[in-house]
Amino acid sequence: MPVTIHDMFGVTRRVGIEQRGSAQLALPTEYVGVELELEQPDMNIRGDRLRYWGSNSLINRALVTPHGDGSLRNGIELVFSQPLFGEAACTAIDAMFEIKAANGLEDSVRTSTHVHINYSDTASDQVARTLALAAIVEPYVVGTAGTHREANCYAVSLAASRLLTTNVTNRPCDSAVQQLVGGHRYLGFNITALAKYGTIEYRYFGGLSREGVYGLVNMCLEQKKVSLSGADVRELLSDCATIREFITRYLPAHAEFLNLTSVSDEDDMRHRDDVLVMLGGLMFDDAFEDSTEVDAATHGHQLQ
Repeated sequence: MPVTIHDMFGVTRRVGIEQRGSAQLALPTEYVGVELELEQPDMNIRGDRLRYWGSNSLINRALVTPHGDGSLRNGIELVFSQPLFGEAACTAIDAMFEIKAANGLEDSVRTSTHVHINYSDTASDQVARTLALAAIVEPYVVGTAGTHREANCYAVSLAASRLLTTNVTNRPCDSAVQQLVGGHRYLGFNITALAKYGTIEYRYFGGLSREGVYGLVNMCLEQKKVSLSGADVRELLSDCATIREFITRYLPAHAEFLNLTSVSDEDDMRHRDDVLVMLGGLMFDDAFEDSTEVDAATHGHQLQ
């Protein structure tokens, strides 16, 4: 039986309850965490303290925790008070934006939005499948996040970090995941969070609207959903002329959230060819060894 992330790193194993799920989310009962970095533009007001908690102070205080953030200018970080799923996660996201508006907090070029997705209940092969999918779609993630994020040293892309070298990808899956978790955390796709929280953290994006946060959360949840389906995304990508076509056919949450005009056809096809070579290592062969067949004519319905 495969070793789970819970067993591998000793983190808490989390499983949601169907009755409290939310149809607003791509995985209605999956645990997530959201972090919003914000700044108080009025220098006469301390940014690291909240004056107003919104219309339902009791619930908002239970779901959202504020932290001071010295990396920002008069800044604060709003985070889920604990990992949440379904209706509670949606209520917490809504509460964050109510608190943001009530206190006059703003995004800036320095602020970020981080999303954690629970992987404590998965094995290393499912983590590797998610990593493969993240590597495939990353040009559009970076393109949507914007050029000011691409150069951010706290959210380095997989491509720029050269994380997936042959020294990693030619290892067996368990060994490769353990090596990656021992790296540094300032990546857009932060796999080191597995060891501390049992999560994968997505750090690519700056400030987002409420709708943008929902879109980002659903994109991240869709990556786990596809990994759990067992589909070999390498084969699916091989049948598509471009990554854009792959996203459109198989990843509806990605297609809704990402700017699919942010990457040129030339860059798209070049990355497609490069990533298919990179995903040919032992790590990914192990991860997709028991992959399921997906008929391209279904346009990805079996992934969903």
